[in-house]
Amino acid sequence: MINAKLKSRLDDLGKKIEQKKKELQQHGIFSKKHQLTQGELDDRYKKLKMQLDQEVESLETSNHHVNEFEKAILNWVNSLDLDSR
Repeated sequence: MINAKLKSRLDDLGKKIEQKKKELQQHGIFSKKHQLTQGELDDRYKKLKMQLDQEVESLETSNHHVNEFEKAILNWVNSLDLDSR
């Protein structure tokens, strides 16, 4: 039961990763010319931290414990999402 849940959650994350990868390629984000200033990096960190905190709180409210690995993956997917806007 737990393995099936874990596999399902990992499959969902994999789908999100592939979707974001396609979006980033369309926006040209994988270019060497893509550079951010320190202010932009600080702003990006604040936005990503707030989004991650909200997602973790929502998941834990629904009786789903979020471990450090899941937090790292969520944060990474969120950063890809921010880049594709």
